[in-house]
Amino acid sequence: MDFLKDWLKDLPTVDSHYCRGPATYKDKKFLHPGITISQLHREYRQAAATAGVRAVGIRHFTDVFHEGKYSVFIPRKDQCDVCVSFKHGNISKAEYDAHVNQKDEARQEKSRDKDSANNEKSVWTMDLQAVLLCPKTRASCLYYKTKLQVHNFTLFDLKSKEGYCYIWDESEGDLSSEVFAHLQYRHFEGVIKDHPEIEEIVVWSDGCGYQNRNANVANAFSELARKYGVLITQKYLVAGHTQMECDSMRSAIERKMITDIITPRDYVIILQTARIRPSPYHVKVVKHDEILKLNGSYFLSIRPGKKAGDPTVHDLRALQFSSDGKVHYKLSFSENSAWEALPQRLLFPPPARTSKTYTWFPWKGSRAQPVHTPVTCRSRGIGFRLTFCDPEVVRLMEPRLNEPLCLFPPAPLFSMCDPGSVSPHRTPHLHHRGSPVLEPGFSAAGDGK
Repeated sequence: MDFLKDWLKDLPTVDSHYCRGPATYKDKKFLHPGITISQLHREYRQAAATAGVRAVGIRHFTDVFHEGKYSVFIPRKDQCDVCVSFKHGNISKAEYDAHVNQKDEARQEKSRDKDSANNEKSVWTMDLQAVLLCPKTRASCLYYKTKLQVHNFTLFDLKSKEGYCYIWDESEGDLSSEVFAHLQYRHFEGVIKDHPEIEEIVVWSDGCGYQNRNANVANAFSELARKYGVLITQKYLVAGHTQMECDSMRSAIERKMITDIITPRDYVIILQTARIRPSPYHVKVVKHDEILKLNGSYFLSIRPGKKAGDPTVHDLRALQFSSDGKVHYKLSFSENSAWEALPQRLLFPPPARTSKTYTWFPWKGSRAQPVHTPVTCRSRGIGFRLTFCDPEVVRLMEPRLNEPLCLFPPAPLFSMCDPGSVSPHRTPHLHHRGSPVLEPGFSAAGDGK
């Protein structure tokens, strides 16, 4: 029995992108897709025979597997906790009706925005695709190796039907709010420059905290509104009912992923060829030395309350950023709801800079101690130096000087070349400095094969 438990602990797992919050999934360990319990049991029996240990049957194996909170599938995004709870009688009819009413109001609001999109009002939906693993092949020996994680952030223009993909691997950036603030700032800055007639931008997304509903992204949007004199509105769908037009992008991409994927650049080719009409998706490879950092904050929190019992960030349904620096919020999309001023101080004292920063190394699994080093020598951690700046003097978003998250890929990435499971002409990419990287300037859909 101890051999079985130790064997299960050695299986590679990934975090759930869709269901991080609910207690049901808090301690879940999700295995990489493409494997079944029966296949795992066969692999376990072979490992037990090699170790000279008696193997248990499939039924006992399954019981231990579920007791250890392992799962061979990743929960779907369209599972709503409130709806499922009501189905099983765990919440009242009044709570469920309020939830459905919020969902319907959000849907109606998005439909109105979609219908009103024009040259002066640009309406978008955006979301992060589930984690992509690399390499991805059917070779059984690769299943037990730690794989490189690749991320794809998608944005969709509801008027022009243009889709945009921002792709990076874990050696170039993490999933911190600062990275998403950079992506959204750069993207919508480009939209404003390309279409100077735009006066208002509306962005629909889910309420994921680290992606969309946080102070870093809000500061980036506030900076854009001030800098270019536009009105920017962030709106959030109700959790569990976040189906959007950008979901069609991920559906097209997943249908295209039928071949073996060896390096991250293979994902770039898939993104570029996933759609033909009305036009291919625009693909941008994100590099670590391009990411902008927050040099200050107009406000440190977007919470619409200050004391216990007041609304929290989770209750926000919309944020609006004006060109004069004012920020307003809504807690509902009902007809009688009105915009209210965000109760946060928007101006800070003159700069009081500090050299203290925190860095985080994902392969160590813990936050490192504070370090005092010049900014040009700091690593690319999830922490960032927070400096209080006068927003009338200092711009928030400025280029950062950093290094990749890791100088060399983990050992299992090297061992992928050993069994001959990877084509010889792909092997050099797996040994490239910094991981199987996405090379700068890569754009040709047929290159790199």
